[in-house]
Amino acid sequence: MADVLLGLGSNIPPKSKNLKNAIKLLSQQCLIVTVSNIYSSLSLLKDNQEDYFNIVVMVKTDLSPLFLLKLLKNVEISLGRIDTGRWNSRIIDIDILDYNNQLINMRELIIPHPEMHNRSFVLYPLRDIIPDYKHPLLKKDITTMINELDDDLNIKILGRLHWR
Repeated sequence: MADVLLGLGSNIPPKSKNLKNAIKLLSQQCLIVTVSNIYSSLSLLKDNQEDYFNIVVMVKTDLSPLFLLKLLKNVEISLGRIDTGRWNSRIIDIDILDYNNQLINMRELIIPHPEMHNRSFVLYPLRDIIPDYKHPLLKKDITTMINELDDDLNIKILGRLHWR
């Protein structure tokens, strides 16, 4: 089974419940290993969108990366996600951040996530669950990536997500 890191985010209320519901649906197809604290942050656009709630979830799965991507899109749709355009408000967003430390570069999917090292809302929750994580392509540890952030988007820790 592959160790996979997923980034989940929501900025349409009820944000915590949206994250919990996504984990519950994911748990029907994947083994949930651990879930980070919840963090809030500004939107990437720093516009008038509500703040995002973000978590990182480690799962074990026997699904291939492309089948996992299909599962994630189905979970998003089943929770009511509609395409509102890039970086706009969303009920749920689920990204594959890392798949077994593999480098995957396909038209449909790039792993590790090409922007994860630039996003506080990925790095801070990732540090919660894997404090010694090393980016498989950049070969940088999590502390270095956090220290190199241009903007932390006013990230704040909110506490644990009680999802069970």
